[in-house]
Amino acid sequence: MKVYHGKILTVNENNDVFDYLVEDRGRIVFVGNELPEKYRRAETIELGGRALIPPFADTHQHFASFSAFHAGLNVMEAASNREILDMVRAFASKASAKTLIAFGASPYSVEEGRLVSREELDAVTFGKPLFMVKYDGHACVVNTALLKKLPKKIKQLRGFRGLRLYHKLAFHPGAHREYAEGRGL
Repeated sequence: MKVYHGKILTVNENNDVFDYLVEDRGRIVFVGNELPEKYRRAETIELGGRALIPPFADTHQHFASFSAFHAGLNVMEAASNREILDMVRAFASKASAKTLIAFGASPYSVEEGRLVSREELDAVTFGKPLFMVKYDGHACVVNTALLKKLPKKIKQLRGFRGLRLYHKLAFHPGAHREYAEGRGL
């Protein structure tokens, strides 16, 4: 029997995140925030900054996007592009990361009915590289500072348009992990 303590992602109907998971001979026997007394003597594995993800989850859950989302600026609640740009300006003025990440942009939730443009991002990011991932994780808008950092081989890929990078254009293997860890390009 083992107790895992840390961030336990359940991928249940509520997307609950719990503090404890107890495994006994390959079976999950408990998941929750308060460890019951009967499991307190079991070997405990501290997850630290890591998360435990179910082994049989729908792989289209966008766990990489989940990481990016928690590493940057959440713009999901913005009602307009003006509000998004104000949020980005404030974030960029304080952030020390090499590459800035914003997540949650949607043309469907802002009054303008479109994503912010590269030029708009350029005006509020103080020359810092930034990419803004759409709410669904399938595309992003980047600013000029980030475009300049992209390797030539990326810029030559079919489908590269300069303004938006689409899902199949995944910078390079492990890019989301590197961004989530703050290493950037």
